[in-house]
Amino acid sequence: MAPRCFGFTDDSLHLAFAAAPKLIKSGSEVGPEDGGPIMDRIEYIKYLREKKGIDTEYNRQCLEFALILEKFVVDYMACYYPSHADVVRDPELLALLQQFLHQLHSVTYGQVFQATFGQDSVEAIYKRIVALLVNIMFMVTVGHEQVGAIEVYVQEASWCAFRWVPGATAGTKQAATSTALLMSFTSLQMPKLLGDDWTHLFPKPSGPSHGAKSPEECFRIFQEELQAMSKKCDAYNDAAASRPFPECFPLYVVNPKHLETSISV
Repeated sequence: MAPRCFGFTDDSLHLAFAAAPKLIKSGSEVGPEDGGPIMDRIEYIKYLREKKGIDTEYNRQCLEFALILEKFVVDYMACYYPSHADVVRDPELLALLQQFLHQLHSVTYGQVFQATFGQDSVEAIYKRIVALLVNIMFMVTVGHEQVGAIEVYVQEASWCAFRWVPGATAGTKQAATSTALLMSFTSLQMPKLLGDDWTHLFPKPSGPSHGAKSPEECFRIFQEELQAMSKKCDAYNDAAASRPFPECFPLYVVNPKHLETSISV
């Protein structure tokens, strides 16, 4: 169904998908002289600000959101693992990390291994596991909202069509119909990140970890922090008209109240 919506032949669509991993810039493009490739979302945003001078509101909100995710991941894992060493010794978590690194298309496992050479201490491996979980959570929420939630744009074929004929200012009726059909299959509403109660999915800890919160308490704090960030995002948008260009636009894609957990990604 999807290829019929775009102005590509089967061969050109395959070439586009094959090129996509190399075009995505999310840390894999950072050279070894700067400690790359960077697989840590938080460190990558800091790298863009400190090394490249890229300090946009989008990145600032992404950093705040990623830090909230990181705190939740750390607190949640502490409910089940008494120490960082116990996390690192979990064969399933290690297998998840290794599979993720081996399946990357943008960089090779050797490049990642070289960038992290000598960083095989418990704390270093623990940090990589946390960074991986944060990155997965980031991609199925903000990442999907930023690049995948296109259904609101493609409703209007005179503004955002998947294909059109030369000289036309709007997509054809066939293009609009096929796009609407594709969206009806791929843009189903997903569970919301903020406001839904996920605690029934949390397994019961086998025993209390020293100083750790309960999983339910971790989730409550997580939701409170997301709610506080959402209010900040609303305030930023409300004040958009008072800011000079190019900061005079609202930004919605990182606001937690709009984010879905796109579990199909």
